[in-house]
Amino acid sequence: MVEEPRDPELLSYAPALIRKRSSLTLLGWIVITLLGASSLGIVLLAFPTQTKCVSPRTYCSAQLRGIGQALYIYAQEKSSGAMFPDAGLDWQKTLDDAGTTVPKQFVCPLAAAGQTSYFYVPGYGIESDPRQVIAYEYPLHRGDNGGHALFQDGHVEFISAPKYQALINSLKLPDGRPWAPHLAAKK
Repeated sequence: MVEEPRDPELLSYAPALIRKRSSLTLLGWIVITLLGASSLGIVLLAFPTQTKCVSPRTYCSAQLRGIGQALYIYAQEKSSGAMFPDAGLDWQKTLDDAGTTVPKQFVCPLAAAGQTSYFYVPGYGIESDPRQVIAYEYPLHRGDNGGHALFQDGHVEFISAPKYQALINSLKLPDGRPWAPHLAAKK
């Protein structure tokens, strides 16, 4: 094989020709990133997303759980005997005045304007039986479907009817007297 003579002048530029590579500049990277983000945005807009609505059932459960926390805060900070407020029908004002709740916390989305949303069973405290219901949802909010109950240990449970109605009809104060303010609220 015959080797062609090399031109020394051409060889002096060879490293520059060989080093020529395809690299992106900062501006190139920015343009590619913007195009990719725009494409992703268009693709995501093409698919509808579900609305993040909170169901009334979830909302009521969260409200009662917050009320339970407020009762515990009240018992630990305001009560000398670790008791929940003994305010009976005025328990909401007692918790509001103590700064542990806000008024909208006592309103269920299913309640009619001015209607009581939650009822409280007074006289219990931190040391009470964990299975004791200390607050519950107005029984007529859900028709015959049941309701939420807040237990002394802080958990909230949705109980189906007729068990819910039987549970709230069996509520008693610590001294054994029946407790049923929801019956007076029906009128």
